[in-house]
Amino acid sequence: MAASHMVRGYGPLDSFLAKQRYKAARRQIKSAQKNGRILDIGCGSYPLFLLNADFTEKYGLDKVVETATEERAKQQGIVLISHDIENEEKLPFGDNFFDVVSMLAVFEHIEPGKLVKIHKEIYRILKPGGMYIMTTPA
Repeated sequence: MAASHMVRGYGPLDSFLAKQRYKAARRQIKSAQKNGRILDIGCGSYPLFLLNADFTEKYGLDKVVETATEERAKQQGIVLISHDIENEEKLPFGDNFFDVVSMLAVFEHIEPGKLVKIHKEIYRILKPGGMYIMTTPA
C-alpha cells in the first residue's frame, strides 16, 4: 500500500473501527442521560456517533467545520461548532451544560501539555453525575 493511502480515516479498517468505537461508547450511556445534551469533541466532517445517538440535544465540536457540513448536520438535529480545543482558552459552553461528553479517537492527537487544561474544561461543562467517554485507537 502506498504511503499516501496510509492516512487516518482512509485505511481498510478505519470505517469498521470507528463503528466499533461508537457502539462501545453508546453502550456506556444510561437511558436517563439521553433526555439531555451530548457533546462529541472532534466529531469530524461526518459526525457518525452523533447521527446514531438518541439525545434531546446533540452538539459536535471540531477544529474545522465547513458550512455545507454544518447545514447537513443541522438537518439531522446536530449543532456543529468550529472550535480549536488546543488553542482556545475555554470550551464555548456554560458550566454544567452537558449530560455526556465524548471524545472518540481524539485524545492521542492532542499535544500532551494541553491535556490537563482540556480535561478541566470538559469537567466544567459536564453536569454533576455526567459521563465523559473517551476512546483511543489502540
